[in-house]
Amino acid sequence: MSIAYHEAELEIALNPADPHYSLPLLPKSCRSLLDVGCGIGQSLIAMPSGAELRRVGLDPDREAIEHGRNRFPGIELVCGTAESLPFQDGEFDAVMSRVSLPYTNIPVALAEIHRVLSPGGFVWLTLHPPSMWRQRVREERQLRGFIFLAYVAVNSLFFRFTGKLFRYPLNRSRMQSMQTEKGIRRALEATGFKDIRVTREPRFVVTAVRL
Repeated sequence: MSIAYHEAELEIALNPADPHYSLPLLPKSCRSLLDVGCGIGQSLIAMPSGAELRRVGLDPDREAIEHGRNRFPGIELVCGTAESLPFQDGEFDAVMSRVSLPYTNIPVALAEIHRVLSPGGFVWLTLHPPSMWRQRVREERQLRGFIFLAYVAVNSLFFRFTGKLFRYPLNRSRMQSMQTEKGIRRALEATGFKDIRVTREPRFVVTAVRL
């Protein structure tokens, strides 16, 4: 994603009236928050929480991380992936992931999120519903785009029925899937989460608590 994209996302995150606004309501006891797929740290900056909250962001885009470090020196930003979080076990009271989880190996990423959460820790995720895939199919005009969307469809079905994902065969650096309520519930339960709650309007949001 470009820096311009992340700056636009910051404007959205700072405006609760924006139709695309979506941020978690953290438990009052939360003292440390990790944002997986943080971009430049826009969601962390916009979180309506007290100064005592430790805010940490992780993203694989080194350029975005460097930009965020220069722009927001009050938050901790780390370059890394969701599948290998460079943090200690139980280090965070809450983990959020706004839109980024669908681009990861979800079972592996959830296991890492579970590991770095303290017992009773809270997780908040926004995901990609199948309706997003249908919209992209209607908008796609190039053959290679249709081929990739075919992969996303197969990968999404594979995840729903087996709980597993595979990388795009034509570009092993890419992974993407759409999620269903049944599929993500199964994945969270298998990882060790409880109190799973799903809302679909206006965003596909899932929350859960670490056992």
